[in-house]
Amino acid sequence: MSRETTRRSRDETARLVREAAVRLLERDGLQGFANSVRLDDALALLLDDDGIRLTHGSIYGRIWADQRDFQLDVVATAVARYDGSDIGDAMTAVLSNPSPVDPAPDGSTGEGVAPTALALAFSSAADTATRSRMWNLWLGASAAVVSTPGTEDDERLAAALGSARAAVTDSVASALSGLVLAPDPQLGGRGAVDPAVLARFFVTLLIGASVTLDVAETSRVLVAAFPLA
Repeated sequence: MSRETTRRSRDETARLVREAAVRLLERDGLQGFANSVRLDDALALLLDDDGIRLTHGSIYGRIWADQRDFQLDVVATAVARYDGSDIGDAMTAVLSNPSPVDPAPDGSTGEGVAPTALALAFSSAADTATRSRMWNLWLGASAAVVSTPGTEDDERLAAALGSARAAVTDSVASALSGLVLAPDPQLGGRGAVDPAVLARFFVTLLIGASVTLDVAETSRVLVAAFPLA
């Protein structure tokens, strides 16, 4: 492949380098924030895959102040694109094939999702999260922000993380939308639990399961807190 040295605008150069770095993150994941994708790696990928030759002189001071500024921008860009659809799809695959409902105390049965469906959906979501590079990128970046908070750049990444969490929660809520929940005791049995509340709790427990790897216990907490009707 020929090596291209065309002069580009600042914005075009930033786009090319950023996209190359995001591709590396999506391929390799986040190996600790300090060791996440480096500018040298992104420039090498551009040269090898696209034949585009760029130098440090065209990057630092012109686009990003330093390596950390570059890494924060790249990670924030990658994280902001994550919508949790992989987790939502895994849950939908479980919940769209309901098993017969367990008999009620009076021996009657009916159509619908089995009482174990929520636990099965959680197990499927946890398994998908474990294998998802984007989920683990989001989780790792969240830990990095918690450990080094306070700078303007970290706030930029924190905003992207918050946006991604909202998107993941929406994806989970969509997958759970067909579940019929038991009446909320705090409403005196007059109304069902808000599915959005269930989705937020679901995502919080999914984060916990990803850290502790104790899916079974976390699933029991979820099912105990949100019994199905």
